[in-house]
This record gives sequence, C-alpha cells and structure tokens, in this order.
Amino acid sequence: MDNTEKIEAMLNEIAVQIDPELEQDTIYFAKCVNNGTFTSGGRFYFVKDGQFCFDHADRIKATMRELSPSRRLSRVTRLFPDYSKIVFQIEKGGSFTYRRYDVPMLLNDILLEFEKRSRNLNAKRIESMVEFTEKNDIQLYATGSYENADGVQTNDFAIGRQDLGLLYHALNRKMRRLLIRWQPDQIEFYGDPAFPEHNIAALDVGRYIPDLTDASFADLVAHLESGDVYRIRAAIEYI
Repeated sequence: MDNTEKIEAMLNEIAVQIDPELEQDTIYFAKCVNNGTFTSGGRFYFVKDGQFCFDHADRIKATMRELSPSRRLSRVTRLFPDYSKIVFQIEKGGSFTYRRYDVPMLLNDILLEFEKRSRNLNAKRIESMVEFTEKNDIQLYATGSYENADGVQTNDFAIGRQDLGLLYHALNRKMRRLLIRWQPDQIEFYGDPAFPEHNIAALDVGRYIPDLTDASFADLVAHLESGDVYRIRAAIEYI
C-alpha cells in the first residue's frame, strides 16, 4: 500500500469516527503542517459570514481522541512530504478531500496572518522584511514597522513565521529575502530573487540592505540618525 492509499484509508476511519459530531449542510476544514520534524494544526472549523468558526472543534477533538494515535490527522500528515501544509475538508455523511498547499495558497495565508495582526495592533500599515538563512534548519530574521494611531512603531517579529518557512521550501530554498507590505485590501511581496510567476516582484536590495563595507564614521552616524529602520539596523550590525 503506497502513501496515497494509506492516507485514504486513515481518513475514511477518521470520517466515520467524527461524523456524529458534524452538523448537516456545513463544510468543515482542518489545516495541518508537516515541518519535517513534527506535525501541528488539525483543529476543525467552518466558515460563516466570512468568519472562521470553531464552535464544534472541541467535540470533534474529543471524539478523535478515541481513535488510536496511529489513526489521527497528525499521523496522516506525516505521510505527506516534509514541509507540507495540508487543508482537509469534510461534510456530514461524506468522505475527506484534501489539498496540499502551493505557493499562492501559502501567500494567501500569510495575507490572513497580516490581517489578523493588523487588528491586534490597530494598524493601518505594516511592513516586514524577512531574511532567510539555513544552517541545521531554516532561520528567519525579521525587521519592520507598523503604523497606528500612536504613529510609526518598529518591530522584529516575523508575521506568519510558519507559513514563511514553508514558502521558503516551496520556492526550492531560493528565497534570500522577502519584503511584505500590507495595508487594508492590499498586500505586496518583493523578493530577492523575484518570482514574477507568483507576483513576487524584485526587491531593491540596495535600498533595504545598505552596503556599509567602506562606510565612514559620518556615514554610520547618518544611518543611525536617519529614522529608517533598515538603515539603522545595517549600521548597528556593521558596528
């Protein structure tokens, strides 16, 4: 039995087990991630009036616990290639369908994470620069800013960190830097290198990653006093 057959068989068992907890005329989803080391996710939800609803998640989760550990979504997810994100879908009386995330789907979930963070920050604009490095595992380093009623604030958190790591692998580990600009109803991606087939435009590396190799003391002071988060970071790292 190959992995596809194993996945189908395990999902059929799960579908039978959780069916009594599902409501009629409701489509349920669950997102799971295999990051190469462990799996995560698996909470069921449905969409109502454009909002994610988890009303039945606890009941479904409790029912799934009655299955053996080898017959749960986490174990199913391990059968997919490393660095995969899967969305499972099911309705009452039906069978599971599923889809492995591609680049456009990952970019859309990153957009959702920015929208969520904007609500938490009351932000009307967010900008985040992410640098990817790989040693034993992928490392993300973020620099950015957001604007709300209190003005412009700096930050160093990578919004959508998990999806960014998956995106790096989905792009064959070629992405070195990614600039993300968000404002209501709009998100822009700029990459080093660019991936125009995915609407990731070319990043102006010189603008965001200044080369201070031969910088004078006056140049460093100018960067530190510029008020530009990227120039300030470059000067601090050089010092």
